[in-house]
Amino acid sequence: MSEARNESIKIQGGEIPIVMYSNEDEEGVFYTIEIDGVEWLASVNRTHAVLLFEMMKDHIADYMHYAKL
Repeated sequence: MSEARNESIKIQGGEIPIVMYSNEDEEGVFYTIEIDGVEWLASVNRTHAVLLFEMMKDHIADYMHYAKL
């Protein structure tokens, strides 16, 4: 598993990481996206993974409440 993208999302009191990983197994390459260490999705399509990464980075705080504890 290797990091394909690693950025931060601004939240109340700080930032949390959003990371897209590229993984390869015997069936091919797939991508996973994690926010603050929690896996949110997996995709076998790189374009879909990149698009969802950008959408989640820009808009996840509209749907989920994150705050520094």
